[in-house]
Formats: sequence, structure tokens, C-alpha cells
Amino acid sequence: MHGQKFSVDEVIQIARDILQGLAVAHASGIVHRDIKPANLWLETTASDGYRVKIFDFGLARADPDQSQLTHASAIVGTPAFMPPEQPRGSKAIDFRSDLFSVGCVLYLLCTDQLPFQGESTIETLKAIAMSTPKSPELIRSDLIELGLGGRLPITDSAILQTEIVVESSTGQ
Repeated sequence: MHGQKFSVDEVIQIARDILQGLAVAHASGIVHRDIKPANLWLETTASDGYRVKIFDFGLARADPDQSQLTHASAIVGTPAFMPPEQPRGSKAIDFRSDLFSVGCVLYLLCTDQLPFQGESTIETLKAIAMSTPKSPELIRSDLIELGLGGRLPITDSAILQTEIVVESSTGQ
């Protein structure tokens, strides 16, 4: 995915597929914790462009409050796509952590740049915790023409269903 230029429509389609796949995992109480391009398989289809498959559930947690896959002081995941709470070992890691990582992936797909960068793991984690990414429109001018204000219009019924599944799985 990295280095490949995607149209906004393709990014929206990819986003929908990722979110729909995560909705199934989240509805089962599973948080992936390592959403990144290397864990997303982009398959070209004859009829509708792309289909995304989510791989590597090796860091996934079924119940963040009761299972401990790694030592509490270990950083689990890929720093450039990691939500701020994850390196702290917070027990507050839930489906929203995966959504943060999806946002980082979509930023990369739109701009071919990571939203948070550092020359080391620590600098990258500091950037995530303390900085705001540059607006994608400043990097890719065709986003300005769409008038999206840095947001992708991912609000169709499939995503609404995704939100309902996630909400019902979290009891909200």
C-alpha cells in the first residue's frame, strides 16, 4: 500500500472494508492492536476495485481487562500506527484504539506520509502524544477541491451498521 497513489474513492472503499472487518472482530470482543498496512491485504477484484483482508491477529486481545499477552512494560504494536494509550500499557485499550490506527493508515493512503514521524521509536511515540498531523490537504491538493476539510465521507449505511455492531458489542 505504501508508495501507491489511491484516489479518494479508492481510499473510501478501502476504509469501509477495514472498518467492516474490524466491526466483526469488535463485535466478538476482539481488539486487533496492530492495524497497519503490513497487516492489510489489498486484493484487486474484477467487479468493485479492492477488497481488504485483515491479517495478523497475533497481538489481539479478547478481553483487555483479563488477558495479558505481554509484560506490562513491553510496547506492543507498531509505533507509527499506535494510539497514545497503547505504549503506556493502559487497560483502556478497546476498539477505539484500532480506529486510531485505521486513521493513521488512511492518512498514509491519502498522503503517502505517516501522520506522526520521529527518528526513533521514542520520538515517534512523543509525536503521537504531543503533536497534530499536518492537514492532508496541505500535502495533497486534490483533497482541497473535494471540500472535505480533511475528512473522508465514510458515512453510508455499511458504516452505520459497523457503528451499531461496535456499539452493541461495547454496551453503549
